[in-house]
Formats: sequence, C-alpha cells, structure tokens
Amino acid sequence: MKPPSIILLTANGRFEVGKKICLSISGHHPETWQPSWSIRTALLAIIGFMPTKGEGAIGSLDYTPEERRALAKKSQDFCCEGCGSTMKNVLLPLKSGSDSSQADQEAKELARQISFKAEINSSGKTIAESDLNHSFSLNDDIPTTFQGATASTS
Repeated sequence: MKPPSIILLTANGRFEVGKKICLSISGHHPETWQPSWSIRTALLAIIGFMPTKGEGAIGSLDYTPEERRALAKKSQDFCCEGCGSTMKNVLLPLKSGSDSSQADQEAKELARQISFKAEINSSGKTIAESDLNHSFSLNDDIPTTFQGATASTS
C-alpha cells in the first residue's frame, strides 16, 4: 500500500490549495509511510498541523489566526463541482466538551509523531523544520470548522 498524496481543496491559510502537501504521512515521503495508518490517522494529523507555523515546508502557508478564521468560515460554503454538495450541508455538527477534548489530544499526539519533512536547499542546509514541541488546542486561534477541512487523497 502506497502513501496518499494529500491535496486541500479549500483555502485554509495553512496549506496551499490544489498542491500536494509534504508530510511524513504523504506521498512525498514513502520511506516514512506505515500501511497501518488509516484515513482517520491522516486526517487527525492534518488537523493537528492546522495551528502550527508552516515555516517554508512544501505546500505550507503562514496566515494569521484571524485570516485562518475568515477562511474557515468561508470554506463552509465550498460547493463540490462533482456532486453539488456544500460543506455546511454534509459535515457533522461540531462537538463540544469531552469529545472535542479527546479529539484535540489525539490530534496533538499524531502531530508530534508525524512531521513535516524539512526542505533542503542546494547547499544541503535545512530551509525549514516544524517545531511541534509547543502545546496547542484545536480550539486555540483556529476555529473548529477546520475539523471539517476539505481534503482529497489519492
């Protein structure tokens, strides 16, 4: 089983739209792929990366929290060209309380285990590495609507 190529379809301020993102769970790094990872694992890892800085990694962006919130709100109106569904009509309602807290913990843990791979410039030096040692919550600075961010995997 090969790792997925992950392409985001809606503007979110964290990852480029229509471009494969570079994570250790993506097709950019088949050497780190583990076939036991599920779609759920991949989605939780992406959610865990939403509040982090892109720091120049392939497919990453560094928008402000305010810009990300505005894009998250706008993404609810995204309409699929294939079936005509909008995200606000197909996503489950947002949860609060202990379920959300448990999902936050899972996403944090996966983000720590699954990393962006640093880009290397022509002189062999690292251009960017993502530091995930800080603590964050999916609800900090980034709206929970990102929990339903639209992604395509292939």
